[in-house]
Amino acid sequence: MSSLQGTIVKTPDGMDDAFDITVGGIRARGPQLNQALKCRTKGD
Repeated sequence: MSSLQGTIVKTPDGMDDAFDITVGGIRARGPQLNQALKCRTKGD
């Protein structure tokens, strides 16, 4: 599983829309939470 969650990031030009990206979760036996990537990507 993976997911995108909307967020806002501060840039030198002001606030911009962005996304937090998570990957790797499972819902079967032994469920695990997604792991957040260590960056945010702009929503342009």
